[in-house]
Amino acid sequence: MTTALSTIDQRLQEALGDRISVAVTTAIAANTSLISTNLRQFDGGNDDTFNDWWVYITDKANATVERQIGDYATATGTITVRGANLTTDGADLATVEVTRYRRTDRINAINRGIEEVGKSIIREVDDISLVSGNFLPNGHFNRWAVTTVPLLYSLSSVTAVEDTTAGEYWHEGKAAKVTASAGNGYLHISSDTYPRLLDLAGKTVDFTCMVKPQTANDAAIVIYTREADGTEQTLTSTTTNPAARWTQAQLLNQAINQDIEYISIRFKVATNGQYVIFDDAILTANGVLNEYWLPHDLQVGTLKQVQVQISRTGRDTSSALARPSDDLHGQDWRYVWGWDVINDGTYNYLRIPYGSNGYRLRLRGTAPLSGTLTAATDTIPLDASGALDALIAYARYWLLDKASMNLSSTDTNRIKADAAMAYQEYLRNMPAFSGAGMAMQMKGL
Repeated sequence: MTTALSTIDQRLQEALGDRISVAVTTAIAANTSLISTNLRQFDGGNDDTFNDWWVYITDKANATVERQIGDYATATGTITVRGANLTTDGADLATVEVTRYRRTDRINAINRGIEEVGKSIIREVDDISLVSGNFLPNGHFNRWAVTTVPLLYSLSSVTAVEDTTAGEYWHEGKAAKVTASAGNGYLHISSDTYPRLLDLAGKTVDFTCMVKPQTANDAAIVIYTREADGTEQTLTSTTTNPAARWTQAQLLNQAINQDIEYISIRFKVATNGQYVIFDDAILTANGVLNEYWLPHDLQVGTLKQVQVQISRTGRDTSSALARPSDDLHGQDWRYVWGWDVINDGTYNYLRIPYGSNGYRLRLRGTAPLSGTLTAATDTIPLDASGALDALIAYARYWLLDKASMNLSSTDTNRIKADAAMAYQEYLRNMPAFSGAGMAMQMKGL
Protein backbone atom coordinates (compact mmCIF):
# COMPACT_ATOMS: atom_id res chain seq x y z
CA MET A 1 0.00 0.00 0.00
CA THR A 2 1.13 3.55 -0.70
CA THR A 3 0.09 7.02 0.41
CA ALA A 4 0.25 10.13 -1.75
CA LEU A 5 1.92 13.36 -0.68
CA SER A 6 -1.44 15.16 -0.93
CA THR A 7 -2.87 12.85 1.74
CA ILE A 8 0.18 13.13 4.00
CA ASP A 9 0.12 16.92 3.71
CA GLN A 10 -3.59 17.05 4.51
CA ARG A 11 -3.04 14.94 7.62
CA LEU A 12 -0.14 17.16 8.67
CA GLN A 13 -2.32 20.25 8.26
CA GLU A 14 -5.04 18.62 10.36
CA ALA A 15 -2.49 17.71 13.05
CA LEU A 16 -1.38 21.35 13.11
CA GLY A 17 -4.97 22.61 13.21
CA ASP A 18 -4.04 24.56 10.11
CA ARG A 19 -6.28 23.54 7.24
CA ILE A 20 -8.70 25.71 5.30
CA SER A 21 -9.51 24.39 1.83
CA VAL A 22 -12.17 26.20 -0.21
CA ALA A 23 -13.18 26.87 -3.79
CA VAL A 24 -12.96 30.42 -5.05
CA THR A 25 -16.37 31.90 -5.85
CA THR A 26 -15.05 34.21 -8.57
CA ALA A 27 -12.72 32.79 -11.20
CA ILE A 28 -9.12 33.92 -10.78
CA ALA A 29 -8.26 36.80 -13.11
CA ALA A 30 -4.93 38.27 -14.22
CA ASN A 31 -4.42 40.21 -11.00
CA THR A 32 -3.41 39.56 -7.39
CA SER A 33 -6.89 38.85 -5.99
CA LEU A 34 -8.40 35.59 -4.83
CA ILE A 35 -12.10 35.89 -4.04
CA SER A 36 -14.00 33.28 -2.05
CA THR A 37 -16.98 34.07 0.13
CA ASN A 38 -16.40 30.57 1.53
CA LEU A 39 -13.57 32.09 3.59
CA ARG A 40 -15.99 34.23 5.60
CA GLN A 41 -17.01 31.28 7.76
CA PHE A 42 -13.43 31.13 9.05
CA ASP A 43 -12.57 34.82 9.53
CA GLY A 44 -14.73 35.72 12.57
CA GLY A 45 -16.06 38.71 10.64
CA ASN A 46 -12.71 40.44 10.80
CA ASP A 47 -10.60 42.05 8.13
CA ASP A 48 -6.91 41.13 8.02
CA THR A 49 -7.63 37.69 9.54
CA PHE A 50 -5.37 35.94 7.05
CA ASN A 51 -2.74 38.63 6.61
CA ASP A 52 0.79 37.13 6.36
CA TRP A 53 -0.67 33.62 6.03
CA TRP A 54 -0.03 31.54 2.91
CA VAL A 55 -2.30 30.49 0.06
CA TYR A 56 -1.62 27.50 -2.18
CA ILE A 57 -3.63 26.99 -5.39
CA THR A 58 -4.20 23.30 -6.01
CA ASP A 59 -5.64 23.20 -9.54
CA LYS A 60 -6.62 25.00 -12.79
CA ALA A 61 -4.26 27.43 -14.54
CA ASN A 62 -2.45 28.48 -11.35
CA ALA A 63 -1.98 24.97 -9.99
CA THR A 64 0.97 24.72 -7.51
CA VAL A 65 1.27 28.53 -7.19
CA GLU A 66 2.09 29.51 -3.60
CA ARG A 67 1.90 33.10 -2.36
CA GLN A 68 1.96 34.98 0.89
CA ILE A 69 -1.19 36.94 1.73
CA GLY A 70 -0.75 40.70 1.96
CA ASP A 71 -4.32 41.67 2.83
CA TYR A 72 -7.76 40.20 3.47
CA ALA A 73 -11.22 41.80 3.32
CA THR A 74 -14.08 39.93 4.98
CA ALA A 75 -16.89 41.80 3.20
CA THR A 76 -16.08 40.12 -0.11
CA GLY A 77 -13.84 37.26 1.07
CA THR A 78 -10.98 38.77 -0.95
CA ILE A 79 -7.36 37.78 -0.45
CA THR A 80 -4.70 40.01 -1.98
CA VAL A 81 -1.49 38.11 -2.55
CA ARG A 82 2.02 39.46 -2.76
CA GLY A 83 4.01 39.20 -5.96
CA ALA A 84 3.15 39.18 -9.65
CA ASN A 85 -0.30 38.83 -11.18
CA LEU A 86 -1.88 35.40 -11.30
CA THR A 87 -2.92 33.67 -14.52
CA THR A 88 -6.54 33.97 -15.59
CA ASP A 89 -8.68 30.87 -15.09
CA GLY A 90 -11.42 31.90 -17.51
CA ALA A 91 -14.61 30.48 -15.98
CA ASP A 92 -12.91 27.74 -13.94
CA LEU A 93 -13.19 27.91 -10.17
CA ALA A 94 -9.95 26.79 -8.52
CA THR A 95 -9.50 25.29 -5.08
CA VAL A 96 -7.16 27.06 -2.65
CA GLU A 97 -5.62 26.17 0.69
CA VAL A 98 -5.14 28.96 3.23
CA THR A 99 -2.68 28.08 6.01
CA ARG A 100 -0.39 29.65 8.58
CA TYR A 101 2.45 27.40 7.54
CA ARG A 102 3.81 27.60 4.03
CA ARG A 103 3.33 24.47 1.89
CA THR A 104 7.03 24.44 0.93
CA ASP A 105 7.95 24.27 4.62
CA ARG A 106 5.41 21.49 5.24
CA ILE A 107 6.80 19.41 2.36
CA ASN A 108 10.34 19.92 3.67
CA ALA A 109 9.14 18.73 7.07
CA ILE A 110 7.50 15.66 5.54
CA ASN A 111 10.70 14.75 3.71
CA ARG A 112 12.73 15.18 6.90
CA GLY A 113 10.21 12.87 8.54
CA ILE A 114 10.77 10.28 5.83
CA GLU A 115 14.50 10.40 6.53
CA GLU A 116 13.95 9.95 10.28
CA VAL A 117 11.27 7.24 10.13
CA GLY A 118 13.21 5.50 7.38
CA LYS A 119 16.02 4.77 9.83
CA SER A 120 13.72 2.36 11.66
CA ILE A 121 11.67 0.82 8.85
CA ILE A 122 13.02 -1.76 6.46
CA ARG A 123 10.85 -2.71 3.48
CA GLU A 124 10.91 -6.08 1.80
CA VAL A 125 11.71 -5.81 -1.92
CA ASP A 126 10.44 -8.30 -4.50
CA ASP A 127 11.38 -6.94 -7.93
CA ILE A 128 10.87 -8.57 -11.35
CA SER A 129 11.69 -5.59 -13.55
CA LEU A 130 15.03 -6.95 -14.86
CA VAL A 131 15.18 -9.16 -17.96
CA SER A 132 18.22 -11.30 -18.66
CA GLY A 133 20.29 -9.90 -21.50
CA ASN A 134 18.68 -6.43 -21.33
CA PHE A 135 21.31 -3.74 -21.88
CA LEU A 136 18.90 -0.94 -20.88
CA PRO A 137 18.97 0.23 -17.25
CA ASN A 138 15.74 1.54 -15.74
CA GLY A 139 13.86 -0.03 -18.65
CA HIS A 140 10.48 0.38 -16.95
CA PHE A 141 11.24 4.05 -16.25
CA ASN A 142 10.54 3.36 -12.58
CA ARG A 143 13.19 5.72 -11.23
CA TRP A 144 13.18 9.42 -12.13
CA ALA A 145 16.07 11.81 -11.67
CA VAL A 146 13.50 14.59 -11.31
CA THR A 147 9.76 14.48 -11.95
CA THR A 148 10.34 15.39 -15.60
CA VAL A 149 12.96 12.86 -16.75
CA PRO A 150 13.73 9.20 -15.92
CA LEU A 151 17.07 8.53 -14.28
CA LEU A 152 19.87 7.98 -16.86
CA TYR A 153 17.68 9.29 -19.72
CA SER A 154 17.50 12.64 -21.52
CA LEU A 155 14.92 14.59 -23.53
CA SER A 156 15.11 15.97 -27.06
CA SER A 157 12.15 18.13 -28.17
CA VAL A 158 9.82 16.34 -25.74
CA THR A 159 8.53 16.65 -22.21
CA ALA A 160 7.98 13.66 -19.95
CA VAL A 161 6.11 12.71 -16.79
CA GLU A 162 6.11 9.52 -14.74
CA ASP A 163 2.73 7.92 -15.35
CA THR A 164 1.26 5.88 -12.50
CA THR A 165 -2.36 5.93 -13.70
CA ALA A 166 -3.95 2.49 -13.98
CA GLY A 167 -4.09 1.46 -17.63
CA GLU A 168 -1.26 3.83 -18.52
CA TYR A 169 1.57 1.53 -17.54
CA TRP A 170 2.25 -1.96 -18.82
CA HIS A 171 4.13 -3.43 -15.88
CA GLU A 172 5.67 -2.52 -12.52
CA GLY A 173 3.25 0.34 -11.81
CA LYS A 174 4.96 3.15 -13.70
CA ALA A 175 5.73 4.25 -17.26
CA ALA A 176 7.07 7.28 -19.15
CA LYS A 177 4.45 9.50 -20.77
CA VAL A 178 6.34 11.46 -23.42
CA THR A 179 4.84 14.46 -25.24
CA ALA A 180 6.47 15.91 -28.34
CA SER A 181 7.25 19.65 -28.29
CA ALA A 182 8.39 19.35 -31.93
CA GLY A 183 7.89 16.73 -34.59
CA ASN A 184 9.92 13.52 -34.07
CA GLY A 185 11.05 14.44 -30.57
CA TYR A 186 12.34 11.64 -28.37
CA LEU A 187 13.29 10.40 -24.94
CA HIS A 188 16.68 8.66 -25.08
CA ILE A 189 19.55 7.07 -23.25
CA SER A 190 23.01 7.45 -24.74
CA SER A 191 26.56 6.30 -24.19
CA ASP A 192 27.35 9.79 -22.88
CA THR A 193 25.41 9.01 -19.70
CA TYR A 194 25.59 5.20 -19.81
CA PRO A 195 28.88 4.18 -21.49
CA ARG A 196 28.12 0.46 -21.17
CA LEU A 197 25.90 0.80 -24.25
CA LEU A 198 29.08 1.00 -26.34
CA ASP A 199 29.50 -2.73 -25.71
CA LEU A 200 26.76 -3.20 -28.34
CA ALA A 201 29.32 -2.36 -31.06
CA GLY A 202 29.40 -5.03 -33.74
CA LYS A 203 26.53 -7.01 -32.18
CA THR A 204 23.17 -8.05 -33.62
CA VAL A 205 20.38 -6.78 -31.40
CA ASP A 206 16.66 -7.12 -30.75
CA PHE A 207 14.98 -4.00 -29.34
CA THR A 208 11.36 -3.96 -28.15
CA CYS A 209 9.20 -1.62 -26.09
CA MET A 210 5.53 -1.52 -25.14
CA VAL A 211 3.96 1.65 -26.56
CA LYS A 212 0.56 3.29 -26.20
CA PRO A 213 0.23 6.31 -28.53
CA GLN A 214 -2.34 9.06 -28.36
CA THR A 215 -2.38 9.12 -32.17
CA ALA A 216 -2.12 5.99 -34.30
CA ASN A 217 1.38 5.08 -35.49
CA ASP A 218 3.00 7.96 -33.62
CA ALA A 219 5.41 5.75 -31.68
CA ALA A 220 8.74 4.41 -32.86
CA ILE A 221 11.88 3.05 -31.26
CA VAL A 222 15.19 4.04 -32.78
CA ILE A 223 18.87 3.09 -32.50
CA TYR A 224 21.29 5.79 -33.64
CA THR A 225 25.06 5.29 -33.79
CA ARG A 226 28.04 7.37 -34.86
CA GLU A 227 31.60 6.34 -35.68
CA ALA A 228 34.70 8.42 -35.15
CA ASP A 229 34.92 9.27 -38.86
CA GLY A 230 31.35 10.67 -38.76
CA THR A 231 29.62 7.61 -40.24
CA GLU A 232 26.06 7.51 -38.88
CA GLN A 233 23.54 4.72 -38.60
CA THR A 234 19.82 5.14 -37.85
CA LEU A 235 17.63 2.07 -37.32
CA THR A 236 13.90 2.76 -36.84
CA SER A 237 10.97 0.45 -36.05
CA THR A 238 8.00 0.26 -38.42
CA THR A 239 5.57 -1.56 -36.11
CA THR A 240 1.95 -0.48 -36.52
CA ASN A 241 0.69 0.98 -33.23
CA PRO A 242 -3.05 1.78 -32.92
CA ALA A 243 -4.18 4.82 -30.93
CA ALA A 244 -4.89 4.27 -27.22
CA ARG A 245 -3.88 0.58 -27.39
CA TRP A 246 -0.80 -1.23 -26.14
CA THR A 247 1.51 -2.57 -28.84
CA GLN A 248 4.98 -4.05 -28.67
CA ALA A 249 7.12 -1.93 -30.99
CA GLN A 250 9.89 -4.09 -32.45
CA LEU A 251 13.26 -3.49 -34.05
CA LEU A 252 14.65 -6.98 -34.57
CA ASN A 253 17.83 -8.60 -35.87
CA GLN A 254 19.63 -5.28 -36.32
CA ALA A 255 23.40 -5.20 -36.88
CA ILE A 256 25.16 -2.41 -34.98
CA ASN A 257 28.19 -0.85 -36.65
CA GLN A 258 31.52 -2.10 -35.36
CA ASP A 259 33.53 1.04 -34.65
CA ILE A 260 30.98 3.25 -32.91
CA GLU A 261 32.04 5.97 -30.51
CA TYR A 262 28.47 7.07 -29.67
CA ILE A 263 25.10 5.32 -29.44
CA SER A 264 21.65 6.64 -28.57
CA ILE A 265 18.59 4.46 -27.85
CA ARG A 266 15.52 6.55 -28.62
CA PHE A 267 11.79 6.49 -27.87
CA LYS A 268 10.26 8.72 -30.54
CA VAL A 269 6.97 10.62 -30.79
CA ALA A 270 6.21 11.70 -34.36
CA THR A 271 3.54 14.39 -33.97
CA ASN A 272 4.10 17.69 -32.21
CA GLY A 273 1.78 18.07 -29.22
CA GLN A 274 0.87 14.38 -29.02
CA TYR A 275 2.02 11.86 -26.43
CA VAL A 276 3.14 8.23 -26.33
CA ILE A 277 3.40 6.08 -23.20
CA PHE A 278 6.51 3.88 -23.17
CA ASP A 279 7.12 0.92 -20.86
CA ASP A 280 9.08 -2.35 -20.60
CA ALA A 281 11.98 -1.44 -22.91
CA ILE A 282 14.24 -4.43 -23.63
CA LEU A 283 17.39 -4.43 -25.77
CA THR A 284 19.21 -7.76 -26.06
CA ALA A 285 22.19 -8.79 -28.18
CA ASN A 286 23.87 -11.95 -29.31
CA GLY A 287 26.10 -13.25 -26.53
CA VAL A 288 25.62 -13.23 -22.77
CA LEU A 289 25.22 -10.13 -20.61
CA ASN A 290 26.50 -10.70 -17.09
CA GLU A 291 26.01 -7.35 -15.34
CA TYR A 292 22.76 -5.47 -14.73
CA TRP A 293 22.03 -2.05 -13.26
CA LEU A 294 20.16 -2.74 -10.02
CA PRO A 295 16.70 -1.20 -9.49
CA HIS A 296 16.79 1.79 -7.16
CA ASP A 297 15.43 0.03 -4.08
CA LEU A 298 18.37 -2.35 -4.27
CA GLN A 299 20.82 0.43 -5.07
CA VAL A 300 20.10 1.74 -1.57
CA GLY A 301 19.11 -1.58 0.03
CA THR A 302 20.47 -5.10 0.31
CA LEU A 303 20.03 -7.86 -2.28
CA LYS A 304 19.56 -11.24 -0.65
CA GLN A 305 18.25 -13.60 -3.32
CA VAL A 306 18.25 -13.91 -7.12
CA GLN A 307 15.93 -16.15 -9.13
CA VAL A 308 15.33 -16.58 -12.86
CA GLN A 309 12.13 -17.38 -14.74
CA ILE A 310 12.12 -20.94 -16.12
CA SER A 311 8.73 -21.22 -17.85
CA ARG A 312 6.04 -19.30 -19.68
CA THR A 313 2.31 -19.13 -19.07
CA GLY A 314 1.70 -19.82 -22.72
CA ARG A 315 0.83 -16.22 -23.64
CA ASP A 316 1.29 -15.85 -27.39
CA THR A 317 2.28 -12.40 -28.58
CA SER A 318 2.18 -13.48 -32.25
CA SER A 319 5.62 -11.95 -32.39
CA ALA A 320 8.62 -12.79 -34.52
CA LEU A 321 10.46 -12.56 -31.21
CA ALA A 322 8.72 -14.45 -28.41
CA ARG A 323 10.66 -13.87 -25.20
CA PRO A 324 9.59 -15.62 -21.99
CA SER A 325 9.76 -12.14 -20.45
CA ASP A 326 6.67 -11.21 -22.48
CA ASP A 327 4.82 -12.81 -19.57
CA LEU A 328 4.20 -10.03 -17.09
CA HIS A 329 4.75 -12.36 -14.14
CA GLY A 330 6.84 -15.51 -14.27
CA GLN A 331 5.09 -18.56 -12.86
CA ASP A 332 8.09 -20.75 -12.07
CA TRP A 333 11.50 -19.69 -10.84
CA ARG A 334 14.81 -21.27 -9.96
CA TYR A 335 17.59 -19.88 -7.81
CA VAL A 336 20.65 -18.30 -9.37
CA TRP A 337 23.86 -19.18 -7.57
CA GLY A 338 27.22 -17.47 -7.67
CA TRP A 339 25.80 -13.97 -8.13
CA ASP A 340 27.49 -10.88 -6.73
CA VAL A 341 26.88 -7.15 -6.39
CA ILE A 342 29.60 -4.88 -7.74
CA ASN A 343 29.98 -1.12 -7.74
CA ASP A 344 31.48 1.00 -10.52
CA GLY A 345 31.95 4.02 -8.29
CA THR A 346 28.48 5.37 -9.00
CA TYR A 347 25.96 2.53 -9.20
CA ASN A 348 25.54 -1.02 -7.98
CA TYR A 349 25.26 -3.83 -10.53
CA LEU A 350 24.10 -7.42 -10.24
CA ARG A 351 26.64 -9.80 -11.70
CA ILE A 352 25.49 -13.31 -12.59
CA PRO A 353 27.85 -15.98 -13.97
CA TYR A 354 25.53 -17.35 -16.68
CA GLY A 355 22.15 -16.90 -18.32
CA SER A 356 20.09 -16.80 -21.50
CA ASN A 357 18.45 -13.74 -23.00
CA GLY A 358 14.81 -12.89 -22.46
CA TYR A 359 13.95 -14.29 -19.02
CA ARG A 360 12.73 -12.23 -16.08
CA LEU A 361 14.97 -12.03 -13.03
CA ARG A 362 13.41 -11.96 -9.59
CA LEU A 363 15.36 -10.00 -7.00
CA ARG A 364 14.52 -10.23 -3.33
CA GLY A 365 16.01 -8.16 -0.57
CA THR A 366 15.38 -5.27 1.77
CA ALA A 367 15.52 -1.50 1.47
CA PRO A 368 15.14 1.40 3.88
CA LEU A 369 12.18 3.69 3.61
CA SER A 370 13.48 6.54 1.48
CA GLY A 371 12.57 9.02 -1.20
CA THR A 372 11.75 12.67 -1.65
CA LEU A 373 8.16 13.75 -2.26
CA THR A 374 7.49 16.86 -4.33
CA ALA A 375 4.36 16.59 -6.45
CA ALA A 376 0.97 16.02 -4.81
CA THR A 377 0.70 12.67 -6.59
CA ASP A 378 4.11 11.39 -5.42
CA THR A 379 3.69 8.36 -3.17
CA ILE A 380 5.55 6.57 -0.42
CA PRO A 381 5.08 2.89 0.46
CA LEU A 382 3.30 3.42 3.78
CA ASP A 383 -0.36 2.88 4.55
CA ALA A 384 -2.52 4.23 7.39
CA SER A 385 -0.40 2.58 10.08
CA GLY A 386 1.59 3.57 13.13
CA ALA A 387 4.55 4.27 10.85
CA LEU A 388 2.55 6.84 8.85
CA ASP A 389 1.32 8.42 12.09
CA ALA A 390 4.93 8.58 13.26
CA LEU A 391 5.97 10.26 10.01
CA ILE A 392 3.29 12.93 10.39
CA ALA A 393 4.15 13.49 14.05
CA TYR A 394 7.85 13.91 13.24
CA ALA A 395 7.05 16.31 10.39
CA ARG A 396 4.92 18.35 12.78
CA TYR A 397 7.74 18.40 15.34
CA TRP A 398 10.33 19.44 12.73
CA LEU A 399 8.11 22.20 11.35
CA LEU A 400 7.22 23.64 14.75
CA ASP A 401 10.80 23.48 15.97
CA LYS A 402 12.03 25.47 12.97
CA ALA A 403 9.12 27.92 13.21
CA SER A 404 10.01 28.76 16.81
CA MET A 405 13.38 30.22 15.86
CA ASN A 406 12.11 33.59 14.64
CA LEU A 407 9.42 34.32 17.26
CA SER A 408 9.24 36.30 20.45
CA SER A 409 10.22 34.52 23.65
CA THR A 410 6.58 33.99 24.68
CA ASP A 411 5.61 32.56 21.31
CA THR A 412 8.83 30.55 21.17
CA ASN A 413 8.07 28.81 24.45
CA ARG A 414 4.55 27.96 23.32
CA ILE A 415 5.64 26.62 19.93
CA LYS A 416 8.52 24.66 21.46
CA ALA A 417 6.09 23.07 23.90
CA ASP A 418 3.89 22.03 20.97
CA ALA A 419 6.96 20.70 19.18
CA ALA A 420 7.92 18.63 22.24
CA MET A 421 4.42 17.14 22.36
CA ALA A 422 4.68 16.27 18.66
CA TYR A 423 8.01 14.54 19.26
CA GLN A 424 6.52 12.46 22.07
CA GLU A 425 3.67 11.51 19.73
CA TYR A 426 6.27 10.44 17.17
CA LEU A 427 7.93 8.18 19.73
CA ARG A 428 4.60 6.67 20.80
CA ASN A 429 3.69 5.84 17.22
CA MET A 430 6.98 4.22 16.29
CA PRO A 431 6.64 0.43 16.15
CA ALA A 432 7.85 -1.51 19.18
CA PHE A 433 11.30 -3.03 18.79
CA SER A 434 12.73 -6.13 20.36
CA GLY A 435 16.00 -4.31 20.95
CA ALA A 436 17.79 -1.04 20.30
CA GLY A 437 18.72 -0.42 16.72
CA MET A 438 16.62 -3.27 15.33
CA ALA A 439 14.44 -2.53 12.34
CA MET A 440 10.84 -3.47 11.71
CA GLN A 441 10.15 -5.65 8.68
CA MET A 442 7.21 -4.26 6.72
CA LYS A 443 5.86 -6.92 4.39
CA GLY A 444 3.86 -6.41 1.25
CA LEU A 445 4.92 -2.84 0.59
